[in-house]
Amino acid sequence: MAGRRANNDRIAAILETLVQLQQNQAQVQQQQDDNLANLQQNQAQNIAVAAAAAAAALQPPPPPPVEIDWMGRFRKSDPPKFEGGYNPDGAQRWLQEMEKVFRSLQPPGNL
Repeated sequence: MAGRRANNDRIAAILETLVQLQQNQAQVQQQQDDNLANLQQNQAQNIAVAAAAAAAALQPPPPPPVEIDWMGRFRKSDPPKFEGGYNPDGAQRWLQEMEKVFRSLQPPGNL
């Protein structure tokens, strides 16, 4: 009977060791699954960043702003000269003519 008990104790110890090994294996497998999920998530993020960078690199730079020679255009419009002195009617006509000149110089969207 003692021999049987010793065999049973050995079998129980072996089974306990097997259970522990199986639990350890399950933990290792879970860690590997977690690591794989993290790796896949990092890869997806890296791909998204690379795609965004590639898309940004393919876009042409914005065109330079259009520069307009406002002073040259003003001079070409031959603005009236203000002669000075006391002449309210002349000043009013000069002001009206200058307003016409400035309106003609404005871009179409700013009227």
